[in-house]
Amino acid sequence: MKIPVDTQITSRETQVLYYISLGYTSYEIGRILFISFHTVSTHQKNMMQKLGARNKAHLVRIGLEHGMIDLSQRAPALIAS
Repeated sequence: MKIPVDTQITSRETQVLYYISLGYTSYEIGRILFISFHTVSTHQKNMMQKLGARNKAHLVRIGLEHGMIDLSQRAPALIAS
């Protein structure tokens, strides 16, 4: 799939995409990044629209194929509630 050359996602969207790729829920991502569940969902929706993704799996695939995320990074442990 081709995405427009000028398509860019923000650094916060990149962080959200990274945690999505690791299988975290929106609630968990919000806790890690100190943002609300709704903000995580908004970032995800915006990325899907920008990149033309059909679902979360497709969003992750696009992110990996275009070098937007690097899964060799180490994710921090989830903060206990």
